[in-house]
Amino acid sequence: MLNIKKFRLLSDALTNCSAFWLKKEKQEGEWIFWLIDGCGDPNGDYFESLEDLEDYICTNPEVEQYILRRTA
Repeated sequence: MLNIKKFRLLSDALTNCSAFWLKKEKQEGEWIFWLIDGCGDPNGDYFESLEDLEDYICTNPEVEQYILRRTA
């Protein structure tokens, strides 16, 4: 099941703090998440969970701080 609130938080963090955005799609009945660059191209492989995606994007300190401020 998709946690839409978490997806929106991560999506907002990326669009406000980086040149990337998120795309979600269903593959074989499961949600997958693509990190899309400013040109509209996927940045690497897709993520199978929002937790893995969050771990990856939080290597950007601005994104991490944005998320921390919104969840505090």
